[in-house]
Amino acid sequence: TKTLSKSFITPKTEGYFTGDFSAAMKQLVLEHLQSKDKVSINLSGGLDSSLLLHEAHRNGYSIDSYTTSFAIDGDQKTYNEDAELARKLSEDYKTTHKEIRVTRNDYFDNFIEAYACIEEPNYNISLPVYLITAKTEGVHGDGKRVTLSGDGGDEIFGGYSYYLQHGKIDSKIKSYTPLLYTVLSYLRALVQRTPFVNNLRYEERWCRMKTLTKNFALTKYSYRVFADFIRNNFAYYKNIFYKKTDKKSAVYTSMLLDRYYWLASENFIRSDKLYGSQSMEIRSPFAYEPFRDYVDRLIPGDMYINEKNNKLFLRKYAESVLPAYILNKPNKTGWRAPVDIWYDAEAKKLFLSIVQDAKTLGGKHIDWDAVLKRIEEKEGWPGKWVHIYLSLAILSKKFNLKL
Repeated sequence: TKTLSKSFITPKTEGYFTGDFSAAMKQLVLEHLQSKDKVSINLSGGLDSSLLLHEAHRNGYSIDSYTTSFAIDGDQKTYNEDAELARKLSEDYKTTHKEIRVTRNDYFDNFIEAYACIEEPNYNISLPVYLITAKTEGVHGDGKRVTLSGDGGDEIFGGYSYYLQHGKIDSKIKSYTPLLYTVLSYLRALVQRTPFVNNLRYEERWCRMKTLTKNFALTKYSYRVFADFIRNNFAYYKNIFYKKTDKKSAVYTSMLLDRYYWLASENFIRSDKLYGSQSMEIRSPFAYEPFRDYVDRLIPGDMYINEKNNKLFLRKYAESVLPAYILNKPNKTGWRAPVDIWYDAEAKKLFLSIVQDAKTLGGKHIDWDAVLKRIEEKEGWPGKWVHIYLSLAILSKKFNLKL
């Protein structure tokens, strides 16, 4: 049964996309534009969504575009640059564009509903923003049924800075003598929370870089539980992709980990649940497995990321098709909710009440007093990791769970 199961889910995607990258992009986008309803797109001002819009436009499709911006006094530039770029791009491509202006009250009014809608633990601080966006676009708003998203592009083109960090650490570890590596491995078994020795295994590095190491209120488990789970379940898939591409770098491995754990378990669940609640389908062409396979085989290992820039291959292609203001933009800021700025005494009261409700239900898995203390002692926003406990607290009340 185990062998049959693995055989069944092994992707058979080789050869679906052929030819040069431009032809593959055209085929990819045209396939994802098939719909009896007009397709829209979420523009972030970044490379991925901008290229999707470009491909739709150059092939004669008219699609509506959306982006979000935030109402913040005195700090507009920090959080709205991406929205400004998306607006400019929409003007250049002549889309019907809507900028969804999210206020502090909008965010907190949708806070509990957004986390409850996911129906599993999640610490993404922008969930209420995504729900507001879905409500604006979906059945109770503009009546859209299908929208495109650039999700998945970072994980195939090399978009995150920690991919480079993984590569640097891996190169350093490979320079260790066998004796030094043996000593460090021995120390790793004795010391739970020393980054120097815990960097030896890429699964633990990945968990640390995804902030899965911070478990101040869990009474029983450490991040090594996550790492052990990944090690035991990921080896099979890693071998498949190593064989087909002959890429065995830490950068590529980190991208694979993001695809099969983070992207699938966070981004896509979030998108499916929030947009599904508004009777919408969200499509992510760059996560299409045949296209991933094509890109994995096409891009050389040194064309992902370096000290100067990310998505090196994609940027080179985009130089001939996208405007300079998209190519030369700084890192994304616009889709991250500015909860640290919006957080105030009223928001603190909301957070405390959510946790107190969970504490009242009881349970032995989470130290709710530690969570309450964290929120109470912080003068400002207590940090994004608190949101995993807020998520759990909201779910405990929704499903009457004793956590």
